[in-house]
Amino acid sequence: MICSNCGTENRVGAKFCTECATPLAQACPNCGTANPPTAKFFDADKSGG
Repeated sequence: MICSNCGTENRVGAKFCTECATPLAQACPNCGTANPPTAKFFDADKSGG
């Protein structure tokens, strides 16, 4: 997973960037849509599903 702040590649499933500590977006396991780090639930309306 690439950090949107500094471009560092992080391990899959990481919650924070190992270089700059920016929260990383998590992808939905079903459709791959990126969810913001603060999301508690996946929003199907935003993914078109």
